Amino acid sequence: MLSTLRGIPAASGIAIGSCLLYDPTPPVIPQHQITLEAVPAERERLQQAIAASVQEVGNLRDQVQERLGKEAAAIFNAHLLMKRLLFLMPIY
Repeated sequence: MLSTLRGIPAASGIAIGSCLLYDPTPPVIPQHQITLEAVPAERERLQQAIAASVQEVGNLRDQVQERLGKEAAAIFNAHLLMKRLLFLMPIY
């Protein structure tokens, strides 16, 4: 999508690139009810989602470590620790 934004420039010239528009309106999150019989399957879906996010964060950490070094990638280890702790917590 190509759009032109006009405003008061801070410097002369043009800028071409990505733009992120901030919308402070919180998203509407629909609520769903499930049957008691569906609970085990939903717990399994949650565990699979956590596992996928651990894998994704691990991949990001490895990419950052390759490009910027171990120190820059260290923040991802904290994220991984928190996600791995989710595996240990009982899900009610």
